[in-house]
Amino acid sequence: MNPLTTATPKRTSPTQWSESRLPAVLADPLRRAAGSEFGYVPLVSADVAATIPAALAALKAGMAPSTEEQIEGLMGSIALLYPAAKVTEKEAEARLDLYIDLLQDIPFDILSAAFKSAAQTSRFFPTVAEIREAALPARRERLNKINGLKALALKHRLEGEQSRQAQAPMSAAEIEEANAIFQRLGIRTRYAADGTSYEIERGNTGDQEAKAA
Repeated sequence: MNPLTTATPKRTSPTQWSESRLPAVLADPLRRAAGSEFGYVPLVSADVAATIPAALAALKAGMAPSTEEQIEGLMGSIALLYPAAKVTEKEAEARLDLYIDLLQDIPFDILSAAFKSAAQTSRFFPTVAEIREAALPARRERLNKINGLKALALKHRLEGEQSRQAQAPMSAAEIEEANAIFQRLGIRTRYAADGTSYEIERGNTGDQEAKAA
């Protein structure tokens, strides 16, 4: 039974992830690290840094793709808002397969909200482009938070006093990863090969050194 040619939607499985699970102590430093208006990553304490791995794992779990059943269920629910599509069962199945293929990479909770948002403004069944556009802000925010947590962890790894005493210096690959994350987040701090930090000029997209930190 195809959700585009029937008025009986499938039940979708509940959302498996919630940002409320992130530790409260990470709220402010993560807001600073993931918010482009700040442009820097704060150095967190060892206690706060210890909460990052679990928080990062939770956020990464929140990026899990939607299943075929979840997308079919969403389409069935939204289809109730519109007149039945005048297509053959074969055409409806092909359309469903395309929606699944082109939307499956979006996490289910974000996709569900995007379907609802698109349906509120569309007079016709939402297109893939409309749904993806509606999902983009929440998806981008979650990715920024993942990068923000990585940035917090990497800065603590490089500059935290206890970390420096207890661990070996970061490798060239780790420093390269830190610089790449900082660049994506619009953060001006960069690390040299020896682990020292410096700032690039504000608005400089070439990542040229401006001053030693």
